[in-house]
Amino acid sequence: MDAPLTCAGVPRDLGVDQGSAFAHEVRVQAGAARLLEALSRPAPELARLDRDLWRHHPQLAERVTGLALAAGASRCGVLRGLSEAGGVPSEAVALVAAAGAAPPRIWCRFSGAAPRVRIDRPDAGIPALVAAPAWLPAAVCGVNQAGLAVAVSAPEAPPGGAERFGVPALVLVGDCLQRFSDVGGVLRWCAGRPAAGVATILTADAGGDVAGLRFAPGERTPLALEDGLLMGSGPSALCDALAKAARIEVAEGAEAWASALCEAAPGAPGVWLDPAGRRLGLSQGDGSVAMFDLPGA
Repeated sequence: MDAPLTCAGVPRDLGVDQGSAFAHEVRVQAGAARLLEALSRPAPELARLDRDLWRHHPQLAERVTGLALAAGASRCGVLRGLSEAGGVPSEAVALVAAAGAAPPRIWCRFSGAAPRVRIDRPDAGIPALVAAPAWLPAAVCGVNQAGLAVAVSAPEAPPGGAERFGVPALVLVGDCLQRFSDVGGVLRWCAGRPAAGVATILTADAGGDVAGLRFAPGERTPLALEDGLLMGSGPSALCDALAKAARIEVAEGAEAWASALCEAAPGAPGVWLDPAGRRLGLSQGDGSVAMFDLPGA
């Protein structure tokens, strides 16, 4: 298992570190940089996305630029991947709060290849362990040094129309990890931010609080905790398996819980987040879990 990549500095430096380390993966996703791209305007829908990124998420916009430059990749290609639901790889997310018997944890299952683990150390912000595809400048899930965990549950199908090229709720994960130490801060921030499409943000903190917020066009809906579970997706066989895993955790502890989650989604890579321990566990889908601790936490 590869050690986490450390990205440090101002936002553009974070992108340069990531783009330098994962140049091949970025170019496969986004395409190589072209001289004509620098001399021409991007497609109108990408121009809108770029404008909204600079307006609402300027640090991420800077990171996109650094990532593309360092990788020799198309910046428009990175933007297009960010905007499309196909570029948001989380298939299902669940948060487990085991009736107070253990600190809450978040499990995030990925479709496709296993994500890469990064340590993001922004000059102005809270360091965090995050997981995402190598090419993605945002984070899909992570835990920060202050003891906050955040994950996004993405839709199975991309939104239609203009929504397809809006700024997705995915970008709020990194925002929250960099800014906040508790669930309350996440909820206040996410409730007031624009986000395109349909998605769910789940969060837990070291104090034991848990919360979820579902995004839809023009709507923000809080999620209710039921039987110790807060689900980012609708009812499914995975939900049933997670409920069983929650009961196992109460009886047998966190490691048995992680193994049960791997068995619930055989072959599917996933990440579990422990906000109290400032730890992240990565499963490649073979039943084993590699644990990563945030240095200095």
